[in-house]
Parts: sequence; structure tokens; C-alpha cells
Amino acid sequence: MNNANLAGGSTAIPEASIHRFFEFTLLLKLLHSVLEIAGAGLVAFLSPGTIVAIATFLVGGELVEEPNDAFASFLMHQATALATSSKTSAIFFLVSHGAIKLILVAAVMAGLPLAYPVFIAALSLLIGYQTYSLMVAYSWWMVVLAVFDVAVLFLTWHEYRTLMRLGGAKQLSSRRAQE
Repeated sequence: MNNANLAGGSTAIPEASIHRFFEFTLLLKLLHSVLEIAGAGLVAFLSPGTIVAIATFLVGGELVEEPNDAFASFLMHQATALATSSKTSAIFFLVSHGAIKLILVAAVMAGLPLAYPVFIAALSLLIGYQTYSLMVAYSWWMVVLAVFDVAVLFLTWHEYRTLMRLGGAKQLSSRRAQE
């Protein structure tokens, strides 16, 4: 027995708190999807030189003061890489990745039962790709995204399992009405 149980307290996280955190992570994924699609629009309409100029404007001063600033260096590296690589590939990646994620997150938020396992499968594939990318080239930003996606994966699995235990989609609307 642990000390919390001896004192009569509970160490379990209330299901309502887990559900609210799950919904918060979905909102973050939704926002990320919208930003990816908007980013594709910017990439499509801005010249490579403009992209680098914007990045330099945003973080150039920080790099002068702190040349080892991780975020500023990351942003400049991404802008330079985008300026020297194929814009078409970047646009395709951002739109496809953002749109797929947007549709899946919206479907999960709407409570469509099939959306949960499809979202779990898509997240699993994404995490696999992120793991591969980390083996090829380490990036602290990719680590943060991968950890977040693993958390979303487990929260989605937990939410889906809870919904199925409660009777599926029929119970989803009554559960949301109670909140």
C-alpha cells in the first residue's frame, strides 16, 4: 500500500480530467493541422528569398545575441532548407499531412466510432516515421512532437476503450451532455 491509500486518498486521476486533457490535446492537433495548411499557402505564394528574409527578421537578432539558441537555429535551418529544396514537395507534405490530420481529429471530436481506430493507426504510422527520422538525424523538435504524439495516441486509445466499455457512440452524446 502506498501512503496515499493509507491516508484514505486516491492516486487515480479522475476520468473527467483525463477526458478534458484528451480534448485539449485534440485541439492542439487541430491547431497544428490548420497551421500546416496555412504554412503550405505561405510557401506557395512566397519566394524562397522572402521565406529566408522573414526567418532572419524573426530570429536574426536572437542568433546574434545567442548563436546557440536552439529554436532560432532550427527556424533558420528550416527556412534555408525550404529555400533550397523543392517547394512543391513541401507544399504537398504540409497540405496532405495537415488535411489528413484535420479530418481525423474532427472525426474523433465528432465522436465517430470508426475515427478512433483510424486515428490511432495514423498516429502509429506517424510515430514510426518520427522514430525513423530521429535515427537518421536527431532533432529536439522532433523528440517533442514524437512525445506529444505518443501521449495523444495513448489518450485516444484510452478514450476509445472507455467509450466502447460505456456502450459506444450512443453513450458519447450523453457523456458530453453531462460535462
